[in-house]
Amino acid sequence: MSLLDEVNAYGIYSMSTSKWISKHNIDKKTYPASITKLLTALITLEHFNINKFLKITHIPKTPQYRANLILGNKYTVQLLLEALLIKSMNDIALLLAKKVERKTKNTWSDLAANLCTKYKMNSSQFTNPVGLHNNNHYTTINDLIVLGKQVYQNETIMNILKMPTLKIIYQKNRKPVLFKNSNTLLNKNGVIAGKTGFTPKAGKCFLFFFEKENKLYIAAFTGAKKANFEKTIKAIINSVDNEEDKHVT
Repeated sequence: MSLLDEVNAYGIYSMSTSKWISKHNIDKKTYPASITKLLTALITLEHFNINKFLKITHIPKTPQYRANLILGNKYTVQLLLEALLIKSMNDIALLLAKKVERKTKNTWSDLAANLCTKYKMNSSQFTNPVGLHNNNHYTTINDLIVLGKQVYQNETIMNILKMPTLKIIYQKNRKPVLFKNSNTLLNKNGVIAGKTGFTPKAGKCFLFFFEKENKLYIAAFTGAKKANFEKTIKAIINSVDNEEDKHVT
């Protein structure tokens, strides 16, 4: 049995030809885990410039990973997005959501719903900015590919996803703390960018961009086993037939 038969759902879409290459259960409800943070980043950038400094006025209580930024310090939106996307830090997702809510006077879930409507992600509902499990927090692979297309058009987010490390300076005159990108296959096997995710209910999830034979693809999967995560990514890449006339509809 192929590793791709073990996941809940997956899809591979050619950005070069605007055609599906392979797909399985792409309209089935599935849980996105921390892939959610891509939507959180897009919402943040709709309301804040990357150079704006935001003050840390509270420290959210949330599971790992956490940036544990210092109360009262100010950090640029750029750095906060890097922490959100490179190391998938949950406290940053909650901090950014709260800042956007205060600015817009809207709840984060309403802002997420509006963005899903705008992008025609009609089978998705996001109840929190982190991706923590909730039965009412769900999407489909088809909608994740739509999300991937929007992310690809956003230069700020794509540049962050391509960064191998994150550097945070917590206090002046102290050495910065370095964190590695949670995307362990970045710059390997053709993978150029991506966002990981995991909860026990969602399994290992990934939305990523890769190149093969000078062609660009978006792929997404949910429900992979932790032990098979990298093997699943490689299986998706290896499954791509370079003969574009063999695409599926």
